[in-house]
Parts: sequence; structure tokens; C-alpha cells
Amino acid sequence: MEFVMEKVKEVLMILPNLIGYMMEKLKEVLMVIPNFFGYLFGKLEEVLMILPNSIGYLLGKVKEVLMLLPDLIGYLMGKVKEMVMIFPNMGGYIMGKLKEVLMVLPNLGGYIMGKMKEMVMVVLDSVGHMMGKVKEVLENLVGYMVGKVNEMLVFLQKSNLIGYLMEKVKDVQMVFEKLVRYLMIKFEEEFPADTRAEQLHHLLVKYVIPIISLVILVWFLYYFWRCCWVCLQKVIECCGECLRFCWKCCFGVGQTTVKMMKAPGVEGLRIPRLPFEANPAAYFRSLRFPPLLPLSKPLLG
Repeated sequence: MEFVMEKVKEVLMILPNLIGYMMEKLKEVLMVIPNFFGYLFGKLEEVLMILPNSIGYLLGKVKEVLMLLPDLIGYLMGKVKEMVMIFPNMGGYIMGKLKEVLMVLPNLGGYIMGKMKEMVMVVLDSVGHMMGKVKEVLENLVGYMVGKVNEMLVFLQKSNLIGYLMEKVKDVQMVFEKLVRYLMIKFEEEFPADTRAEQLHHLLVKYVIPIISLVILVWFLYYFWRCCWVCLQKVIECCGECLRFCWKCCFGVGQTTVKMMKAPGVEGLRIPRLPFEANPAAYFRSLRFPPLLPLSKPLLG
């Protein structure tokens, strides 16, 4: 508060001098104003003295223009008359040229139609020539293919390949029929009609259901191997790393040779410096999956 009062006193002491300075400047401005107005009035008198002469000059120029105006109007009227006199001749000239064009137009139309007919004829000839060539190529191609097919048929007839194949098909069919007949006989022998239902039920319970169960178990184990074994392996690896770290921390193994550092992002934890410097990205990536991964590879390398 005392500081503010001191500043107010300083301002009050300076204020009279400031007001005096402003009054002096105001007096100087008031002394200059009469001279300024006198200069303005002098210039205004000069302009008023020059103004009559300027108005007279302008009026003289207007009179000269008015005196020249009749001559200009007469000149323009003469030019208009000349154009009116020339216009009939120009109209006759234009009409003559138009008649000539109309006379030439039928001949031009006939010439254009003749050229169009010639172009159409040329196009038709070209298309006919192309169609002939395509027809020749197709006939040659079809003839070549038919000849090759005939050659193959002749070869098959001479070599009796089709007959041989048909005989082999018949042999296979006979063997298949014999096999089916033999299997049916064996089925009838092994499973008589009177005890067939009981034997099939016994076979189903004794062999089919265990085989299906074994297949399901194998499939489940394969699925477990594909999906869960990797995760289990990671968990076992992380547990092993944790045990190694606890062993080193508790028994002091390697504390004198391995340089340690503060773990970034984890308060109160120290990790080996060399593994972190070798692969810092792996350490920061392991922080996203606590609590196992941050304590495994980033800590011990």
C-alpha cells in the first residue's frame, strides 16, 4: 500500500508539469490556426479570380462545337445517302451470288451422292473379300479337323483299341459283380438272418463306438496341440524365467558382473542393461501383457 501511495505522489508531482507542457502546445496550435486559415482564404480568392476566365474558355469551346455540329451532321447525312444508294446494288450482288450457289447446289449434291455410292461400293467389296477369306480359312480348318478325326477313327479301327477297352470294361464289371456276390455270401454266412440284429448290435457296441470315440479323442488332442500347447509352452517358459530371476535375486548370482538399470515404466524395479539396450522394443512390448511378460525376457534377456 505504501508503494502505491508513493507512486501516486510521484504522478501528482509530475502532473502540473505535464499540464503546463500541454497548454504550451495548445497555444502553439492556436497561434498556427490563423495563419492556416489566412492561407486557405488566399488560395480561395485565387481560385475565384481564375474561375471567370475558365468559364469563358469553356463557353467559347462550346460555341465552336455548336458551330461545327451542322457541318458534321451534313457529312453524316451524305454518307448515309451514299450507303442507301449503294445498298440496292449490294442487294442485287448478294442475290446474284445466292442464285449462283443455288444453281451449283444440285450439282454439288449429285457429286456428294456419287462419292458416297463409290465409298459404299468399296466398303461392300472389302467386306465381301474379307468374308471370302474367312470362309476359306474356316473351310480349311474344318477340313483339317475332319481329316484328323478320320485318321484317328481309322487308327482306332485298325488297332482295335475300342474293342480292347470295351473288353477290359466288361472284365472289370464282371470282377466287380463277383466281388459284390462274394461279399454278400460272406455277409450271409457271418450274419444269419435269425441272429443278424443281435450280431450287428454287438459289433456296433464292441468295435464301432470305440473307434468313433478314439477318432474324437485324437481330434481333440490334435486341436489341443494346435491351440493350447503354444500358450502352455509360453506359460512354462515365463515361469522358468521367473524362477531364474528369483534365484538370482535371492542368492546374488551374477550381481557383481551384470550392469543393472532402472526399469522404464515400472517403479522400484531394476533390470539388466545389456538385454534392454539390445532389444528395447521387446521390453516395451512386454509391458502391454502384465504380469508375466514384463518379468521374463525384458528383465533377464
